[in-house]
Amino acid sequence: MYIERCPAIRNKISRNLEKLGVPLKISFDIDGVVQATFQQALLWASHRLKNSIDLEQLVTYWGLNEISRKFRLSEKDAHDSTRNAFNREEVFLNSPPLPGARSILGIFQELGIPYVFISSRPADFLEATGNWFAKEFPWIDRNNIFLRREEGESGGSFKSRVIVSQGVLLHFDDSMEDAQEIVRRTQAKIVIVPQPRNRYITLEPEEHSTRILNLRFNSKKTNLWAAMEFLTSDCFLTSPDI
Repeated sequence: MYIERCPAIRNKISRNLEKLGVPLKISFDIDGVVQATFQQALLWASHRLKNSIDLEQLVTYWGLNEISRKFRLSEKDAHDSTRNAFNREEVFLNSPPLPGARSILGIFQELGIPYVFISSRPADFLEATGNWFAKEFPWIDRNNIFLRREEGESGGSFKSRVIVSQGVLLHFDDSMEDAQEIVRRTQAKIVIVPQPRNRYITLEPEEHSTRILNLRFNSKKTNLWAAMEFLTSDCFLTSPDI
Protein backbone atom coordinates (compact mmCIF):
# COMPACT_ATOMS: atom_id res chain seq x y z
CA MET A 1 0.00 0.00 0.00
CA TYR A 2 0.97 3.66 -0.49
CA ILE A 3 1.48 4.36 3.21
CA GLU A 4 3.67 1.30 3.71
CA ARG A 5 6.17 3.00 1.41
CA CYS A 6 5.66 6.38 3.10
CA PRO A 7 5.11 5.83 6.84
CA ALA A 8 6.02 9.46 7.56
CA ILE A 9 2.99 10.59 5.53
CA ARG A 10 0.72 8.14 7.33
CA ASN A 11 1.96 9.23 10.74
CA LYS A 12 1.67 12.93 9.96
CA ILE A 13 -1.88 12.57 8.68
CA SER A 14 -2.80 10.47 11.71
CA ARG A 15 -1.45 13.06 14.16
CA ASN A 16 -3.12 15.96 12.35
CA LEU A 17 -6.51 14.27 12.15
CA GLU A 18 -6.43 13.62 15.89
CA LYS A 19 -6.71 17.40 16.33
CA LEU A 20 -10.25 17.27 14.94
CA GLY A 21 -11.47 15.09 17.76
CA VAL A 22 -12.15 11.43 18.47
CA PRO A 23 -13.99 9.49 17.23
CA LEU A 24 -13.41 11.00 13.80
CA LYS A 25 -15.52 10.33 10.72
CA ILE A 26 -14.91 11.82 7.28
CA SER A 27 -17.18 12.26 4.26
CA PHE A 28 -16.56 12.91 0.58
CA ASP A 29 -18.67 14.29 -2.21
CA ILE A 30 -18.18 12.06 -5.28
CA ASP A 31 -18.36 14.08 -8.52
CA GLY A 32 -15.33 16.32 -8.96
CA VAL A 33 -13.84 15.11 -5.67
CA VAL A 34 -13.36 11.34 -5.90
CA GLN A 35 -14.56 10.62 -9.45
CA ALA A 36 -13.74 12.62 -12.60
CA THR A 37 -17.27 12.38 -14.03
CA PHE A 38 -16.68 15.55 -16.02
CA GLN A 39 -14.41 13.65 -18.44
CA GLN A 40 -17.13 11.43 -19.89
CA ALA A 41 -19.75 14.18 -19.58
CA LEU A 42 -17.71 16.69 -21.56
CA LEU A 43 -16.93 14.14 -24.27
CA TRP A 44 -20.68 13.64 -24.75
CA ALA A 45 -21.40 17.37 -24.67
CA SER A 46 -18.56 18.17 -27.09
CA HIS A 47 -19.90 15.59 -29.53
CA ARG A 48 -23.46 16.92 -29.24
CA LEU A 49 -22.45 20.56 -29.67
CA LYS A 50 -19.81 19.72 -32.30
CA ASN A 51 -17.32 21.85 -30.38
CA SER A 52 -14.57 20.93 -27.97
CA ILE A 53 -15.36 21.74 -24.31
CA ASP A 54 -12.85 21.26 -21.53
CA LEU A 55 -13.02 21.41 -17.76
CA GLU A 56 -11.36 24.82 -17.52
CA GLN A 57 -14.45 26.36 -19.12
CA LEU A 58 -16.75 25.17 -16.32
CA VAL A 59 -16.16 28.04 -13.91
CA THR A 60 -19.66 27.87 -12.42
CA TYR A 61 -21.94 25.04 -11.26
CA TRP A 62 -24.11 25.35 -14.38
CA GLY A 63 -21.17 26.21 -16.62
CA LEU A 64 -22.06 23.61 -19.25
CA ASN A 65 -25.59 25.00 -19.35
CA GLU A 66 -24.23 28.48 -20.05
CA ILE A 67 -21.93 27.16 -22.78
CA SER A 68 -24.82 25.28 -24.41
CA ARG A 69 -26.88 28.49 -24.58
CA LYS A 70 -24.10 30.05 -26.68
CA PHE A 71 -24.80 27.40 -29.30
CA ARG A 72 -28.36 28.70 -29.67
CA LEU A 73 -30.01 26.04 -27.56
CA SER A 74 -33.12 27.18 -25.73
CA GLU A 75 -32.91 27.52 -21.98
CA LYS A 76 -34.82 24.27 -21.51
CA ASP A 77 -32.77 22.37 -24.11
CA ALA A 78 -29.52 23.64 -22.60
CA HIS A 79 -30.67 22.60 -19.12
CA ASP A 80 -31.73 19.16 -20.35
CA SER A 81 -28.49 18.77 -22.28
CA THR A 82 -26.44 19.49 -19.17
CA ARG A 83 -28.38 16.98 -17.09
CA ASN A 84 -28.09 14.36 -19.83
CA ALA A 85 -24.35 14.93 -20.12
CA PHE A 86 -23.72 14.12 -16.46
CA ASN A 87 -26.64 11.92 -15.39
CA ARG A 88 -25.95 8.84 -17.48
CA GLU A 89 -25.01 5.35 -16.37
CA GLU A 90 -21.96 5.20 -18.62
CA VAL A 91 -20.64 8.38 -16.99
CA PHE A 92 -20.94 6.94 -13.49
CA LEU A 93 -19.54 3.57 -14.55
CA ASN A 94 -16.63 4.63 -16.77
CA SER A 95 -15.24 7.91 -15.41
CA PRO A 96 -11.87 7.44 -13.68
CA PRO A 97 -10.95 8.33 -10.09
CA LEU A 98 -9.55 11.81 -9.62
CA PRO A 99 -5.78 12.04 -9.12
CA GLY A 100 -4.91 11.46 -5.47
CA ALA A 101 -8.16 9.66 -4.62
CA ARG A 102 -6.65 6.19 -4.46
CA SER A 103 -3.82 7.34 -2.20
CA ILE A 104 -5.87 9.36 0.27
CA LEU A 105 -8.64 6.75 0.57
CA GLY A 106 -6.04 4.04 0.99
CA ILE A 107 -4.38 5.99 3.79
CA PHE A 108 -7.66 6.51 5.63
CA GLN A 109 -8.46 2.82 5.22
CA GLU A 110 -5.08 1.76 6.64
CA LEU A 111 -5.45 4.17 9.55
CA GLY A 112 -8.90 2.75 10.34
CA ILE A 113 -10.61 6.14 9.94
CA PRO A 114 -14.24 5.60 8.85
CA TYR A 115 -15.49 7.56 5.87
CA VAL A 116 -18.63 7.77 3.74
CA PHE A 117 -19.56 9.19 0.35
CA ILE A 118 -22.43 11.64 -0.10
CA SER A 119 -23.61 12.75 -3.53
CA SER A 120 -26.61 14.66 -4.83
CA ARG A 121 -26.53 12.68 -8.08
CA PRO A 122 -29.92 10.97 -8.75
CA ALA A 123 -30.60 7.99 -6.49
CA ASP A 124 -31.53 5.97 -9.61
CA PHE A 125 -27.80 5.62 -10.17
CA LEU A 126 -27.02 4.05 -6.79
CA GLU A 127 -26.34 0.64 -8.34
CA ALA A 128 -24.05 2.10 -11.03
CA THR A 129 -22.25 4.13 -8.37
CA GLY A 130 -21.80 1.06 -6.19
CA ASN A 131 -20.48 -0.93 -9.15
CA TRP A 132 -17.92 1.78 -9.90
CA PHE A 133 -16.66 1.76 -6.32
CA ALA A 134 -16.52 -2.05 -6.38
CA LYS A 135 -14.26 -1.83 -9.43
CA GLU A 136 -12.03 1.05 -8.33
CA PHE A 137 -12.10 0.73 -4.51
CA PRO A 138 -13.26 -2.82 -3.74
CA TRP A 139 -12.80 -2.45 0.04
CA ILE A 140 -15.56 0.17 0.31
CA ASP A 141 -18.91 -0.98 1.72
CA ARG A 142 -21.85 0.03 -0.46
CA ASN A 143 -23.77 0.93 2.69
CA ASN A 144 -21.38 3.87 3.04
CA ILE A 145 -22.57 5.45 -0.23
CA PHE A 146 -25.50 7.89 0.16
CA LEU A 147 -27.46 9.17 -2.84
CA ARG A 148 -31.07 9.25 -1.64
CA ARG A 149 -31.88 12.96 -1.89
CA GLU A 150 -35.56 13.86 -1.47
CA GLU A 151 -37.45 15.48 -4.35
CA GLY A 152 -36.76 19.22 -4.46
CA GLU A 153 -34.12 19.07 -1.72
CA SER A 154 -30.89 20.99 -2.28
CA GLY A 155 -27.58 19.16 -2.44
CA GLY A 156 -26.34 21.05 0.61
CA SER A 157 -29.40 20.12 2.64
CA PHE A 158 -29.13 16.44 1.70
CA LYS A 159 -25.42 16.30 2.50
CA SER A 160 -26.07 18.03 5.81
CA ARG A 161 -28.65 15.44 6.83
CA VAL A 162 -26.24 12.60 6.12
CA ILE A 163 -23.32 14.39 7.82
CA VAL A 164 -25.39 14.81 11.00
CA SER A 165 -26.75 11.27 10.97
CA GLN A 166 -23.29 9.80 10.38
CA GLY A 167 -21.47 11.98 12.89
CA VAL A 168 -19.06 13.42 10.30
CA LEU A 169 -16.52 15.99 11.48
CA LEU A 170 -14.64 16.67 8.22
CA HIS A 171 -16.17 16.81 4.73
CA PHE A 172 -14.49 17.19 1.32
CA ASP A 173 -16.47 18.88 -1.47
CA ASP A 174 -15.99 21.00 -4.59
CA SER A 175 -19.18 23.05 -4.23
CA MET A 176 -18.85 26.22 -2.19
CA GLU A 177 -22.64 26.63 -2.26
CA ASP A 178 -23.14 23.21 -0.65
CA ALA A 179 -20.33 23.90 1.81
CA GLN A 180 -21.97 27.09 3.03
CA GLU A 181 -25.23 25.25 3.64
CA ILE A 182 -23.42 22.40 5.41
CA VAL A 183 -21.73 24.71 7.90
CA ARG A 184 -25.05 26.39 8.66
CA ARG A 185 -26.68 23.06 9.42
CA THR A 186 -23.84 20.97 10.93
CA GLN A 187 -20.70 21.19 13.06
CA ALA A 188 -18.46 19.74 10.33
CA LYS A 189 -15.44 21.49 8.87
CA ILE A 190 -15.30 21.63 5.07
CA VAL A 191 -12.30 21.32 2.73
CA ILE A 192 -12.96 22.57 -0.82
CA VAL A 193 -11.07 20.50 -3.40
CA PRO A 194 -9.68 22.71 -6.21
CA GLN A 195 -11.75 22.77 -9.39
CA PRO A 196 -12.41 25.58 -11.92
CA ARG A 197 -15.95 25.99 -10.53
CA ASN A 198 -14.62 27.21 -7.17
CA ARG A 199 -11.60 29.11 -8.45
CA TYR A 200 -13.06 32.59 -8.19
CA ILE A 201 -15.39 32.16 -5.21
CA THR A 202 -14.50 34.04 -2.05
CA LEU A 203 -16.49 34.02 1.16
CA GLU A 204 -17.91 36.98 3.00
CA PRO A 205 -16.36 37.39 6.47
CA GLU A 206 -19.32 35.76 8.17
CA GLU A 207 -18.97 33.58 11.22
CA HIS A 208 -19.98 30.35 9.50
CA SER A 209 -17.34 30.77 6.77
CA THR A 210 -14.50 30.19 9.24
CA ARG A 211 -15.04 26.42 8.97
CA ILE A 212 -14.52 26.33 5.19
CA LEU A 213 -11.04 26.05 3.67
CA ASN A 214 -10.72 26.57 -0.08
CA LEU A 215 -7.56 24.73 -1.07
CA ARG A 216 -7.48 26.74 -4.29
CA PHE A 217 -5.96 29.58 -2.25
CA ASN A 218 -3.75 27.39 -0.07
CA SER A 219 -2.09 25.01 -2.51
CA LYS A 220 -0.54 24.96 -5.96
CA LYS A 221 -1.65 21.35 -6.36
CA THR A 222 -5.03 20.27 -7.72
CA ASN A 223 -7.58 17.54 -7.10
CA LEU A 224 -7.10 15.41 -3.97
CA TRP A 225 -3.34 15.91 -4.12
CA ALA A 226 -4.08 19.34 -2.67
CA ALA A 227 -5.95 17.63 0.18
CA MET A 228 -3.02 15.28 0.76
CA GLU A 229 -0.68 18.28 0.99
CA PHE A 230 -3.04 19.98 3.43
CA LEU A 231 -3.45 16.90 5.65
CA THR A 232 0.32 16.55 6.01
CA SER A 233 1.06 20.25 6.57
CA ASP A 234 2.45 21.72 9.79
CA CYS A 235 -0.26 24.38 9.70
CA PHE A 236 -3.12 21.86 9.61
CA LEU A 237 -6.32 23.58 10.79
CA THR A 238 -4.40 26.60 12.05
CA SER A 239 -5.47 28.72 9.08
CA PRO A 240 -8.00 31.44 10.00
CA ASP A 241 -10.13 30.05 7.15
CA ILE A 242 -10.98 26.80 8.95
